[in-house]
Amino acid sequence: MLRLLIAALVIRFVWWFVARQMRGASEARPRARGRSVALVRDPVCGTYVEPARAVEARIGSTVHYFCSERCRSQFRRDT
Repeated sequence: MLRLLIAALVIRFVWWFVARQMRGASEARPRARGRSVALVRDPVCGTYVEPARAVEARIGSTVHYFCSERCRSQFRRDT
């Protein structure tokens, strides 16, 4: 009787493991990340950057975000 119980548990574990592997292969699961941050688009080159790490330029009441000083300089020349 004990052998039958152990065999049933082993079969159940194998079934669970295989089902989990198959499910993981067929559906993409989002990766765990620390925090979600909204990105802003650089108006010159189109690169997306985090506002906290971006180079800023204020024109009036509008704030523009850039990936680099080079893009900010280009933007200032063009406007």
